[in-house]
Amino acid sequence: KRRGYGHRNSDRYRHRVLWRVAVDPPGADDPPQFAQSPETDALGPAVSCPPVRRDEFEALVDAALEELPEWVVEVVDNVHVVVEDWPSTDQDDEYGGGGTLLGLYHGVNLHDRAGHYSGAMPDRITIFMGPHLALRLPPSRLKKQIRKTVLHEVAHHLGIDDERLHELGY
Repeated sequence: KRRGYGHRNSDRYRHRVLWRVAVDPPGADDPPQFAQSPETDALGPAVSCPPVRRDEFEALVDAALEELPEWVVEVVDNVHVVVEDWPSTDQDDEYGGGGTLLGLYHGVNLHDRAGHYSGAMPDRITIFMGPHLALRLPPSRLKKQIRKTVLHEVAHHLGIDDERLHELGY
C-alpha cells in the first residue's frame, strides 16, 4: 500500500532495518533557487530563508530518524528511507497535488504483514526535499516539519492510517 504525506547506516538500528539516503546525480547539492525567492504568492510574502544544500537536508532527515523512540526502532522492519528532490507527476497527482507531497510510504505496513512476508523487498519511505523547501520555512521550522513528515511516514509503516494521524496532528 502507498500512503503519502513526504539513512544512513547506524549502530542504533538493527541489522533487519535498512536506512540509507539515496544518491542523486552530480549537481544535486546545488540549492534550489525557490528557497530564496522574494516574490509574493497565494501564501503571502516569501520568507527569505538561507539555502539548504542536499547534504544538509539529508542530515535533518537523519536527525529525525535518530530521534525515533527506542520502541519504534525495535519494531521497524525492512524499510529503506530515501530523500528525493520532487515527487513524480503521478505521485503528486495521486497523493498530493500542486507540489505539496512532502513524503510517501510504499510497502506493507507491520499491521498487515503475515507469516509469509519473509524475503520481501524493503518498504520505502521517501522524503521529498523540493516541497519542503518550497514552504520557505525558517531553519528551525523546517527542521520541525521534516521531523513531522518522517514521523508521519514511519507511522504508516507501523500501520497507522491518515485519519488517525491527522487526529494526532501528524
